[in-house]
Amino acid sequence: MKIQQLSIAYLETEDRVLVRIATDSDGEIRLWLTFRMTGRLLPGLRQTATELEASRTPLATRDDHSKQMLSDFRRAQSVQEADFSTPFRQGATAFPLGRKPLLVTQVQVARRSDGHVRLGFVESVEKEGASPRQFSLTLDPGLLHSVIHLLEAAVRKAQWPLAVPAAADPPAPAAERPALVN
Repeated sequence: MKIQQLSIAYLETEDRVLVRIATDSDGEIRLWLTFRMTGRLLPGLRQTATELEASRTPLATRDDHSKQMLSDFRRAQSVQEADFSTPFRQGATAFPLGRKPLLVTQVQVARRSDGHVRLGFVESVEKEGASPRQFSLTLDPGLLHSVIHLLEAAVRKAQWPLAVPAAADPPAPAAERPALVN
């Protein structure tokens, strides 16, 4: 199963973030992230992205400030290359976890040796004898940065008191950029 599209949006009526993942097999996986889970997940994803980017560079990036700058640069590059304008595909025919979104109660974030990141999501179940629903996905560095970008946008929309950078203005088209002379 391969990710075709990803949507992360805050739904005010639920006061949660809905993550929708469209797969190449015409399936859709849905996850709910609460304020608490998002507050735990986002810093871990940022830290993982920073470590991942530092490990991908041939330079000896040792200090935290340099690592963060490199990660921020790569995130900006990935976000600029991503397609955020295409509407999420509707009409999935398969729902491997069911139509009801998985309410995430645990997340595991792990860097893999191939430079990708594995995210494991678990929904603990209170009912006796019921097994938890779970799902994992693997993200390449560009997709990881896009997930962080979309989560931060959802947090800003929710106005949750979590530390997220202010939304950056999109870059102006080349024709509109002012000419600079040095």
